[in-house]
Amino acid sequence: CAYPKSATAKDRRALRQLATRFVISGDALYRRSSYGMLLLCMDRVIVDRVMREVHAGVCRPHMEGHMLTRKIMRTGYFWLTMETDCCQFVQRCPKCQMHGDLIHVPPSELHALTSPWPFSAWGVDVIGKVSPKSSSGHEYILVAIDYFTKWVKTVSYASLTAAKEAKFIRSHVICQYGIPHELISEEGYISEVRWIH
Repeated sequence: CAYPKSATAKDRRALRQLATRFVISGDALYRRSSYGMLLLCMDRVIVDRVMREVHAGVCRPHMEGHMLTRKIMRTGYFWLTMETDCCQFVQRCPKCQMHGDLIHVPPSELHALTSPWPFSAWGVDVIGKVSPKSSSGHEYILVAIDYFTKWVKTVSYASLTAAKEAKFIRSHVICQYGIPHELISEEGYISEVRWIH
């Protein structure tokens, strides 16, 4: 076995360990998979064609990068940079970018909104424009939720203005449950509710 001239003892040991995963049979180089299957090592010329054919294949086409890597390995092929290459290939696929999962944000800790007593803290939000419109022409839904009881109040509107939002809060929250300690909207905390009076 010939090692590079600059290889240290540690490099030689690492090369021997890596070599145990590979087998030469005839004129082809194979890599042993973790479950014993021999995977044909591909050269750079064929790699793009294999990724394209497996990615657009008849069995569950347009999978994400890591799934594409596993699918190619199950098909019996291998190359050293296949994980990175498959992920980059999927990122360049227009269909995958238009129709793929939209989960690109890493998970983060949830911060629960708590309320000390019922009806003291309300969240207010707008859903809309809803398509298609309702039979009465409404396409906006105004929602208020009490953070303690999870009680929800909703009203739909054809168009939405600040005056309609104030009237909704006055009639559906304040008149029924009293003045809340806090109102939380998409913009953040509404500390004073004087504008509703």
